[in-house]
Amino acid sequence: MIDWVLDAVTEAGATHVKVIVSPHQVDLAAHLDGRAEVVYQREAHGTAHALQQVPAKELSGGDVLVTNGDAPLLTADTVRRLVEAHRESGAPATLASVEDPRRDDGRIIRGKDGSFD
Repeated sequence: MIDWVLDAVTEAGATHVKVIVSPHQVDLAAHLDGRAEVVYQREAHGTAHALQQVPAKELSGGDVLVTNGDAPLLTADTVRRLVEAHRESGAPATLASVEDPRRDDGRIIRGKDGSFD
């Protein structure tokens, strides 16, 4: 699955791609050799903690795209549209989500008007 995500973000124009992995995922790290920089996260404490494994100076001075590595339906077009919308909005952060009424396992809770609740 990680290959689909890497293909999507690189086709969309992402550079300096980093993948956060557990030290126990040596096969994944070897698979990524040459395609992305591997950054290790000793203990998994969620996405925000994973991002904290990258030095802050490497995250400044440009846009930072964060995506999970198990999103095979992510496309380069979606990434391009998200980055474009983010830049046009002038917002400090942009979050993309999908509403799927068949699932109730999402972490984004919305109000009746669609806003974050």
